[in-house]
Amino acid sequence: MKQYNNQEASNDRVFHVRRFNFNEWKKLYETDPVAFEARRERWIEDIINSSSERCQHRLRGLMFQINTIRSQANNPMQACIEISEMMWNSLNDLRCFLEELKYTVDTGDLLEKRKQNSAVILKFGN
Repeated sequence: MKQYNNQEASNDRVFHVRRFNFNEWKKLYETDPVAFEARRERWIEDIINSSSERCQHRLRGLMFQINTIRSQANNPMQACIEISEMMWNSLNDLRCFLEELKYTVDTGDLLEKRKQNSAVILKFGN
């Protein structure tokens, strides 16, 4: 497995996006769904592997959730809707977190909490 530095990983992700050809993928799905699925899995794995190590664990967790939704859905549209809901819920959680963080910073609560957790450093010896 190739090790990527941050610049290489960033360039590789851009390359993955640029080389995506929707019509080619559509034709493959219509003519050979099994090959399409194998290629899709390789594509996703390549993108995850080109991400930073810090992100890879989270991306694999997300793919597990997405694959679980896909396997339990009655049809592709249901899977799409449920995955979309998952995305919107995650985005809303992030929005709420950012609003709470902004409120904390704006009201000075963060500074007050830092003062409460501070300590006096005592000098020992000469």
